[in-house]
Amino acid sequence: MTLIAAVIEDGKVHMLGDTFTGFNHVKGRDTREKVWQAGDKVLGGAGNVRSILAFRYGFEFPLVPEGQSDDAYMRFTFPAALREFLKEHVHVAITNDSEDGNLALLIGWRGRIWCMADDFSITEEVCGWNAIGSGCEVALGALWVTRDLPAGRRLQAAGFAAEEYVSSVRGPFTVVVEP
Repeated sequence: MTLIAAVIEDGKVHMLGDTFTGFNHVKGRDTREKVWQAGDKVLGGAGNVRSILAFRYGFEFPLVPEGQSDDAYMRFTFPAALREFLKEHVHVAITNDSEDGNLALLIGWRGRIWCMADDFSITEEVCGWNAIGSGCEVALGALWVTRDLPAGRRLQAAGFAAEEYVSSVRGPFTVVVEP
């Protein structure tokens, strides 16, 4: 019930989030933005509202250990710290021996887009854009079609397309840019 989309332009990540909320088959718009800046990162969250808010307002990113690559930090250090934080402050479900934090993230950091799935696995899309949430498939198509346009127009097209075709995506949209 979300759209978070991101593109890289001129070495910076631009990220868009919608405002849809849904409870018991009732659609609404939330005043809370689903994309935000935290230090040198831009972040967008999809999934359980409680997990997103705990992450946004309570989680402190660990320092990058000296000598650790960005890739190792994002794929090992960060998800391990977040997993422990969510276990302590929210809930992490275990189903078929797999952990589920009820939280998916897009993370823009150092000109790269990282995606964390509900099971804390981290990937990095090499094409320069990505999306998560219920509107991701439509948004990814729009981002591909608009790949020669500026970041702002691409994100706008992705948001409008997803809002048009996915019932759980709703504007207005918020855009944040990596510092």
